[in-house]
Amino acid sequence: MYIEGSEIPEAIYYGNVIILFSATIFEKHTQMKDIAEELEALYEDRIEVYFVDVDEYPEVAEKFGIHLIPSVGIFTNGTPRMKIEGLHELSFYKTKFDELLTT
Repeated sequence: MYIEGSEIPEAIYYGNVIILFSATIFEKHTQMKDIAEELEALYEDRIEVYFVDVDEYPEVAEKFGIHLIPSVGIFTNGTPRMKIEGLHELSFYKTKFDELLTT
């Protein structure tokens, strides 16, 4: 789901949420989006994934302190739990999410 506009959806304040901060001009944006979608499928009922295009909505990236793309913000009930900067393999993200979901 894409976040469009400066308003953060209420949904991020409930449950486990991943926000992918990227830009469509970023050459690896599609790869990162594919990884995020795979994670959403793997954790179907336990996480919700959102995308923010930082070029279109820099105020959203600024609100979350994003300075490098791609970045992934992980939130539980609106509380930031982890920020991951850069592009990594699917297994890296899976390990991080597994750690968070078991704590």
